[in-house]
Amino acid sequence: MNSYEEYSTSFIQSIENKERTIYSTIKVICSEAEEIPINISIELFNETMLEYPKKYKVYLLNDNYTSMDFVVNILIKLFHKSFEQAEQIMLEIHKVGRAICGVYSHEIAETKVMQVLKHAKDSGFPLKATMEEE
Repeated sequence: MNSYEEYSTSFIQSIENKERTIYSTIKVICSEAEEIPINISIELFNETMLEYPKKYKVYLLNDNYTSMDFVVNILIKLFHKSFEQAEQIMLEIHKVGRAICGVYSHEIAETKVMQVLKHAKDSGFPLKATMEEE
């Protein structure tokens, strides 16, 4: 087991322990208060469950005016792709009409889309970027 797997396992176990503690606390509180039914404690427990944040795919869209060099530069500069990766993604955009540039949390994906639009506008290109929930 590598260090990442060990960390992941211990992190998940700590979350499960915290959830058990919360559930036990809610049960004690609800059992002490006679007017609160026990099913409310289960509802409260379910509301406190942790969820991973949703991920969003950032796409670049093809157009007939933006140069391929500019798209490659955007992919290298904003999405931290290697030249080979950027070239491959650029060709997919050109052939298919759009391609995934990265998968991020909502705020980061939104920022990436805005950065692409700003750089394209500043350079005089109509390049568009969109984001979709994964």
